[in-house]
Amino acid sequence: WPDTTRGRAGGRMRRQGSAGAGAVSTSSPAFAAAGLDEHGGLGDFTAAECLSTRTATFSGLWFEGELVRSQLRERLGWRYGAVTASGVTGITGGQRTIHDEQLHAEAESCVRAVCGEPHGIIGADFTFTADGTPLATEVQPARFYSSIYFIAKAGLNLADDYCTLACEGRAALGPA
Repeated sequence: WPDTTRGRAGGRMRRQGSAGAGAVSTSSPAFAAAGLDEHGGLGDFTAAECLSTRTATFSGLWFEGELVRSQLRERLGWRYGAVTASGVTGITGGQRTIHDEQLHAEAESCVRAVCGEPHGIIGADFTFTADGTPLATEVQPARFYSSIYFIAKAGLNLADDYCTLACEGRAALGPA
């Protein structure tokens, strides 16, 4: 469990696909221990130092290892966050598209670390430390995020481009 004796909060979350289910943060070692005892130890959970509430998501459309299109967004809050112990629900409540070359490069690096030749839609999530350093929290293949409709309306239709790539190949989309 993270060292809470130095004023750092710790947290517990499921290792796989839970959208925040069972996640909890605390600065109390006794509360943390009780939560672990209730669930029979770490089991399907992982423990870590709590990060800030600032999060970002990268959505990338890849074709045979080439990044063809992408979007980077910062999450402004979680929908229904007030009804969970962690404040996280997995449902974005508000977001904004951002331009951050370092974060974009980090996202590309994370995707390539998981998949040497990315192909299809692959995203990466980040949570920031208190000093603003982004830490990758997950890489997710084959998934469009909730922002897909809004960015399509703004002119970046990743779903349509995905289908075009699948049916017509890379040349059909023109330059990245």
